[in-house]
Amino acid sequence: MAKVGRKVQHDRLVAVGIYLDEALRLANMTRAKLARRAGMEGSVITRVCNGERTVGRNTILLWCTIVACPEWLETLLLNAAGYASCEQQALALRRAQGGLSEVSELERIPAIETSLILNSQSSRISPEESILG
Repeated sequence: MAKVGRKVQHDRLVAVGIYLDEALRLANMTRAKLARRAGMEGSVITRVCNGERTVGRNTILLWCTIVACPEWLETLLLNAAGYASCEQQALALRRAQGGLSEVSELERIPAIETSLILNSQSSRISPEESILG
């Protein structure tokens, strides 16, 4: 069945919009369906994707839960919106408590994934496939 609605203007999307649209694509879901499931107006999601509005961390986590977002993409979405993932929060806490002193592999992965997604939008390949394949 064809999806109904206006075509997404990808050139207007900010990073949050790019990542959210990727999560929706992976879930085969529209923004309208996400909005209905999240109990909000579809315009909220569109405005967030276009950089015209911000939402809280819990809203982004709710969206990620609804679309069954992969952990790596959830981290990118949260980071693009200015929030840390749970894993990043735990890492910062361990560092603050003196448990970590050098940059770990875990901290390098989001930067690699970010560049892969932003630089290969046309190929639609996931970072795991790019790194492992």
